Amino acid sequence: MEKEETKNTFADDVCDRYRSMIDAISEGIVFHDTDGGIILTNRGAQRILGLSEAQLTGGEPMPPGWGTIYEDGSVFSPDDHPAMVSLKTGRACDNVQMGVRRADGGVRWISVNSRPVAWNESRGAAVASFTDITERKEMERELRAAKEQAENASRTKSEFLANMSHEIRTPLNGIIGITEMVLDLNPESKIRKPLEMIRRSADSLMNLVNDILDFSKIEANRLALNAVDFDLHETLDNIVKLFSLGANKKELLLSVDIHPEVPRNLHGDPDRLGQILKNLVGNAIKFTEHGAITIQVQNDAGGDGCEPTSPTPHKLRFSVVDTGIGIPDDLKTDLFESFTRFEGPRNLEGAGLGLAISKRLTEMMRGAIGVDSVRGRGSTFWFTALFEPATDAANPPETKPGDGMVAEAPQPTYRVLVAEDNPLNQQFIVYFLEKAGHEVVCVADGREVLAALTESHFDLILMDIHMPKMDGIEATRQIRNASDGHIDPNIPIIALTAYAMKGDKERFLSAGMDHYEPKPVDMGSLLPAIQEVVVSRREKRAPQAVETWKGDGDADIEGIQEFLALFDRDEAVKKKILSGFLDEAPETLDVLNRHFEEEDLPAAADAAHSLANLAVAVRAVHAVDNSRNLECALREAELERARVLFDTLNHEMSRIFDHVGGLLA
Repeated sequence: MEKEETKNTFADDVCDRYRSMIDAISEGIVFHDTDGGIILTNRGAQRILGLSEAQLTGGEPMPPGWGTIYEDGSVFSPDDHPAMVSLKTGRACDNVQMGVRRADGGVRWISVNSRPVAWNESRGAAVASFTDITERKEMERELRAAKEQAENASRTKSEFLANMSHEIRTPLNGIIGITEMVLDLNPESKIRKPLEMIRRSADSLMNLVNDILDFSKIEANRLALNAVDFDLHETLDNIVKLFSLGANKKELLLSVDIHPEVPRNLHGDPDRLGQILKNLVGNAIKFTEHGAITIQVQNDAGGDGCEPTSPTPHKLRFSVVDTGIGIPDDLKTDLFESFTRFEGPRNLEGAGLGLAISKRLTEMMRGAIGVDSVRGRGSTFWFTALFEPATDAANPPETKPGDGMVAEAPQPTYRVLVAEDNPLNQQFIVYFLEKAGHEVVCVADGREVLAALTESHFDLILMDIHMPKMDGIEATRQIRNASDGHIDPNIPIIALTAYAMKGDKERFLSAGMDHYEPKPVDMGSLLPAIQEVVVSRREKRAPQAVETWKGDGDADIEGIQEFLALFDRDEAVKKKILSGFLDEAPETLDVLNRHFEEEDLPAAADAAHSLANLAVAVRAVHAVDNSRNLECALREAELERARVLFDTLNHEMSRIFDHVGGLLA
């Protein structure tokens, strides 16, 4: 009774001192005594919480359904209330958010601050203040929803563009490929001219598709540079070769002028540099009827406000100078904006995206772009870009597949499986592959790929990505994970696809493909890529020299022991693995021996493939290599090499069988 009287006296003292003052504050104010009970509230707190003072101070029961909640909707623990924390710890708490589920069913959100206070020498208390942040929370929710909606829209747009790119590129690939095929057959001159017009029109449409895709990447901030070492002279030479025919037809002189001090070997993105130059040179030829077009390159000493990423970056200034019709002053300001077209004496193709894309690319290269022009006297489009020194300037960049370097030695031929559901694309790919000497089999979807691989041997797969029933990515994954002995999981696979968005190439390679060729397929790039990919795969599997064909039973036994150590505490698992190996491997080796003696090389190769997979199961790594090397030799009918590997493998497997049998004894 005495304690209750002391508490009431304390509350009355508080009320008398602070009632009128705290009622004038719009924020909620609540005083808690030492035990956590509420002794005083203001009108702001009552309004926000939807409770009367009597309900808050315990004089009346709380209304049904009222309570506080966390963000996830669960009941807010009284121990986590900021006032309780301040009473227990003596520390302040700030910006603790909680929801208040009111009796009317609505939820208000508040942000609470609390402070411990010393009421007098013998008693402590805590004061909690809070503001209603419901509108702010709702705004945040709406912003998150809007952001998510925008991201979904961006993803949908990207997916739409990727799909549209595929849908447009696929028939274009057929048009361009069939046109090239017919042109290659040397038709009579009356047919050749319209065919060349078809090809040029298809190329123009493909350039438009590429521009739209690049513009979409810019909008989504997904346009990226791929920096490599490159030869500047070679890049410019390719530009001249590309436009020489168009310039010659208009009797224009197209030339390159590189200042002697400009370094030849640089580190940057030659493809994007070439894209800018293609836009500028193409426009120059388009708007120039007489005279010359010159590509000039010189060092630019002007500052750009950018911090270089190395001590000695090269800032270069590229200029495309023409003697064309020029550009009026009133059009120069908007010339590099999206969808801006300058109409000359006649309508010219283009969507007005090339210069906008070029502007973005130069900015990504830490440069700028502009134009100097006088109507009727020609134009000079210029841009600057920063390049790093080549990482190995003493050595020329490595030649990539399709760079135009054609070996004079006869190229080997292969048995190629083409997975392509478009009949036109099938037709022209088969034509050029067979012309190059390859044997070709066509299928229309991923399921047919798997079926063909189980029935016959192929050296390479050209895999379309978008196919019915099973796409190229899923087919590739199943091939790489094959372990039944009927499909070679190491067969080289090249993706042929019309998908062209950022990340597509990485997605295809991560699925297990060896190389990527975009559509329309450039046979000048594809044919060297086929050779490189097949050789690369075989080098990984083939022995380096005859002496490496010797067995290494000790290495295999060590590998088995290291693998079993992973299951050191589980004897049942070890026994199951070893028993399974001994149940199948000796029988598979017997099958290999029988087919080898019968000189049934395909069947023997299949058995060697199965044996390699069994050796993988116990990590007999050297036996795996010898089995795969034997399989390769058998499929290529290299009998001398196969005999050496066959004898070595038999001896090696016998040692492994003895060791595994001893472990099970």
